[in-house]
Amino acid sequence: TANVAITVSETIEKAIRFAANWMGVAGDVIYNLNTDYNPTGMNAQSLTALLATWQSGAISYDTFYDNLQRGEIAGTERTAEEEQALIVNANNGMDE
Repeated sequence: TANVAITVSETIEKAIRFAANWMGVAGDVIYNLNTDYNPTGMNAQSLTALLATWQSGAISYDTFYDNLQRGEIAGTERTAEEEQALIVNANNGMDE
């Protein structure tokens, strides 16, 4: 189903690009249908196990945070370093 969604996205993108060119509109055209068909992120048991693994030192914070992102617990708009900086600032009582 993801391949179908990608093909449809490419077709719609071509149609929008054609219409934009016909109307004289310049710019990039990007159109993507959602291909994330897993409606559930990480469950509580997996999160608990992941946290315990990180706390025991078996994985790095970067690996921990990467798994949080893939499990849809943490957003993908920030890197692990940016998240750590936010944590430090919050613990110091400082705002961004």
